[in-house]
Amino acid sequence: MNATRIIPIVAMVLTLGTFGTAQYLSLDTTLTISSPTTFDSVRIGQYGVLIADDSIAVLGNMRIEPGGIVTHLTRLVAGLRLKVGGTLEVKSGGAIDVSGKGLLGGQPAIGGGRGETYNESDSIVAGATGSDNTGGGGSYGGRGGQGGQGGTSNEPYGLLEDVRHLGSGGGANRYFWGGPGGGLIVIQTNNCIVDGIIRANGGEGSGGFDNSGGGSGGGIRMQVGSLSGAGSIEAIGGAAYSWDYGGCGGGGRIAIFYDTMSIPVENISVRGGTGGIIASAGTIYLKDNAQPSGSVIISNSNIDCPLYTPWKSALATFQILTLRSRARLQTSAYDNAAFDEVYIESNSTLLLDTSTAVQTPVVHITGATLTTQVDRSFPVGTDLRLDGGGTINVQNNSTLSVGVFDTTNVHAGTVNITEGSRLDIASNTATIGAGVTLVKDGMFGANDSLTSLTILNGGVLTHSTRLLAGLRLNVLDTLDIKLGGSIDASGKGLLGGHNTTYLGGPGETYNANDSIIAGASGSETRCAGGSYGGRGADASTVVVSNTPYGYLEEPRHLGSGGGGNRYFLGGNGGGRVRISAGECIMDGAVRANGGNGSGGFDPSGGGSGGAILLNVGAFSGTGVIEAIGGAGNAYTYYSGSGGG
Repeated sequence: MNATRIIPIVAMVLTLGTFGTAQYLSLDTTLTISSPTTFDSVRIGQYGVLIADDSIAVLGNMRIEPGGIVTHLTRLVAGLRLKVGGTLEVKSGGAIDVSGKGLLGGQPAIGGGRGETYNESDSIVAGATGSDNTGGGGSYGGRGGQGGQGGTSNEPYGLLEDVRHLGSGGGANRYFWGGPGGGLIVIQTNNCIVDGIIRANGGEGSGGFDNSGGGSGGGIRMQVGSLSGAGSIEAIGGAAYSWDYGGCGGGGRIAIFYDTMSIPVENISVRGGTGGIIASAGTIYLKDNAQPSGSVIISNSNIDCPLYTPWKSALATFQILTLRSRARLQTSAYDNAAFDEVYIESNSTLLLDTSTAVQTPVVHITGATLTTQVDRSFPVGTDLRLDGGGTINVQNNSTLSVGVFDTTNVHAGTVNITEGSRLDIASNTATIGAGVTLVKDGMFGANDSLTSLTILNGGVLTHSTRLLAGLRLNVLDTLDIKLGGSIDASGKGLLGGHNTTYLGGPGETYNANDSIIAGASGSETRCAGGSYGGRGADASTVVVSNTPYGYLEEPRHLGSGGGGNRYFLGGNGGGRVRISAGECIMDGAVRANGGNGSGGFDPSGGGSGGAILLNVGAFSGTGVIEAIGGAGNAYTYYSGSGGG
């Protein structure tokens, strides 16, 4: 029987070979492992730093004490490979940390230097670019920020379920290095307790008076029996140097395969970098070993970034896709993943781009946005739910098909059916509930009609700004607008004048041929109101309204915009509403009022009222119908109000 060999390490750098006896490593200084090494058990003490430049196997347990660190050297393509037969425990204050250990940031050069990245063949190539002044951020799972004065990011790479790459380096400027990418951690263990931190964050760009790009987050792959603890797991993008012009690094990738997992999902982060031009989030893939498919989480930790995370996976099926905390995900042509459920939450956005084949049979939107440029079908009404002031955009001549459209599934938010697109409702009836706005620029079904429509207190039906065709509504039986409900196209007409010059700008109107031309005039300090059926107020003998237009028996135009001053917009005209209904019960309101002039210390003109045409069989109720001119900004008497 072999005796256990205890190795207290005091050497700064030591290469360990194969020992005939079992080894217990107790480390309180720095040790570099440069060849495959097996230990019986490992303890990394308060001052211990284990640099693993080759694979490490631990037959028993491995414990990283507070202050202890396990890492790898910079640009180690294979990354940190750690296999623990028993329990891997990272105590609070302990760390497995390969931050800034990935691909190199760009080297300073005239015109900027390029960071390193991977191409489609996994060869290391030039990536994020720089300029004399700024560098772009590196990309991996998320897209890096672009440099504010030159410098672009590289393309994201790798697969969300196959985490095996280092993070990319940021672009350099003429004087300072770009930040390196995060490293790579590969862990296999029976039991993992994380009360400290496991991280592969991107490095911050360096600099002084110029701004270099941050490196992207790196990669973390964990294959565990159980995963628990209150610590954190991170592959965060690196900050750009300086707060304004440098591009930050995109988030990295984390994939965890587990039997049981109790660590809070909120403690796993792949957000993009902050501190410059911010970057998009990376990807988190969670796979229960007992299940045939895994789930994906993308979260940008409430950092508002306009960049999208691209979908990159070779898998066909997933359980749940969750977007939260201002994440943005874009699926494109040839993406064909199928999700059992999709949750879009907390100001996040899912963009289903043209020609995507991604399948989303169940989608719940809470305070977030779904934009689809392809047909979507939800035959079971509650399979599509809108809550919390979220938004659904139906674009690109596509069709949104739902079983029902009422208070059982559309609870609060905006549904925007763009021009050329359709909302098909199997029941052919709709109820617009409290807190719901339906923007109808497209059609209701193939015939653009509903059997019945009810608008409840707090519900709104409208069209988008400056839609020349206006709102076209054909209800075969009953249109019922409840008290507090409305069809409201106020301020949706022709545009008010804006500050195109120091002297202000005119609002829009129509000429005798129905072409849109300059109308109510504006100046540095005076602005006229827009005219339609009634004449808008002039602001002086030279700052005058447009000529009224159209016919009283044929209201088919948008209202005219008011004049704008040097700083503030004139009010838009009212929109256009055409209603055809077998019966109309009007206890709410139909409005196409002009928009008020905006401003503060200088006046701007109000927009004119718009157009309303009703063609109904029976008409009853105690509601109101309005096409009122908008008020001029009231700071002085030099602003004109819009005509009715």
